[in-house]
Parts: sequence; C-alpha cells; structure tokens
Amino acid sequence: LMSVSFAEFDTEKLDLFRQMIQARYYKEISDEELMEGAIRGMFNSLDQYSAYYNQEESDAFNESVSGQYVGIGIKMENLNNYVHIVKVFGNSPASSAGLLAQDYIIGINGEDIAGWHINKAASYIRGEEGTEVTLTILRGAETFDVKLKRASVQVESCELNIFDDIGYIKIEEFNQSTYTDFQSMYKTLKVVGIDKLILDLIPFFSFVPWVCWLLILLYLFSKAGRKIAFNRLRHNERKNRGLI
Repeated sequence: LMSVSFAEFDTEKLDLFRQMIQARYYKEISDEELMEGAIRGMFNSLDQYSAYYNQEESDAFNESVSGQYVGIGIKMENLNNYVHIVKVFGNSPASSAGLLAQDYIIGINGEDIAGWHINKAASYIRGEEGTEVTLTILRGAETFDVKLKRASVQVESCELNIFDDIGYIKIEEFNQSTYTDFQSMYKTLKVVGIDKLILDLIPFFSFVPWVCWLLILLYLFSKAGRKIAFNRLRHNERKNRGLI
C-alpha cells in the first residue's frame, strides 16, 4: 500500500503507478493499455456528454454519422453483460440472416464476449466488404451461430408512419442524410393532405446535437401560424448505442 497526495496533476505520480502496476499486476499489461486507461479515466470524471475515442472508435463514429458504412446492419447496446440488438436495418446482411431485435450477441468468431463494450464488439464485427464474421446468438433459451458476409449498409435515419390524420416521423439517427430524408417524408405527408405531425426525437433527446433538430424544426415551422406542442420526457439513464 502507498500513500500519495493528489493536490496537483503530477506526471511523476502517474509514472509511479504505471511502474507499480507493471511490477505487481498478475499479468502483463502494456504502456499503451495503461495510457489509454488513464485517458479514459480522466474523461469518465467529466459529465456524461464528454467521451474519449481512440482511433478505431473515432473511425467507427465517423462512419456512423456518414449514413453509410461496411458492416452487418444492426443498432446495438450493452445490456445484461452482452451486446443486445436494438434494431435490424432492412436490406442488410443481418436482416437476410434472420437476426431480430431483442437478440443477444454472446460470441464473435467463437470467442465469448461477456463484458465487452459495444465499441470493442463493433471493431470485431466490422471489416472489409465481402469478408465473413460468425456470431453466436442468444434468442430466448436458444443459442445458435450465424455466419454473415459484411456489406455496405445504408443507415435508416428516419421512420414514417401515419395514424388516421396524424403523421408520425421518428428520427432514429442524425447523419448526413437525415435532413433530406425528413424533408422527403414531410412532403409526402403534405401530398396526402396531412398537416398534423408528431416528431419523435426520444431515442437520443438528451444528447443529440441541438443544431440538427433545430434546423429541422425551423424548416418545418417556418410559415406563420404554425402551432408547436413540445414535450420532454424524463430519462433516468443515457444508453450507449452503436451501429455495426
């Protein structure tokens, strides 16, 4: 045991702990792993809107906001110590293979992924177009393997439904095509004579880039006389979700 003062940021203290861990930890751990852990720890001490991405995670994020990427076509989250499928995109390798929302991915290429963060799982599932990946799926009490061929996936950013005389547009993702997708759906509602609209931003309302949905609202309600009803639901917890 050591007693160390943390009155100020001291790189010598960090190096002292690095040496201690490498000398006493039960297995080998590299300087790179320790440095990344230290950086993540600093960001974790900030608010929920601050995060650190390494190069691999940054590339995955940039792909997700581009609206198109190479993968299998699912939205996922961490749940119950595994990767939980939230949504399967149409016309994707995942939909062709019969994967369903609520399935769990518990293995990748024969390796148990218990405790894996979705970013790590995504880095293993993604790859070059045309290559294959095998997933172990848990569906209810059934476990089975599925082999998928990676392909280019177009992210479905918006979803349109009509209930009687009310249009409902749910914005699933904010990417480069979201604004034009929304415009197209809104114009569709006008063509069929519907002028009432529910705009659903719930999936990420607490951390969505405000300027994105503000531009949509300004476009939608730019004409005089529009009435806006605004409701914000409480969320106890923000969930990390990703696309693969």
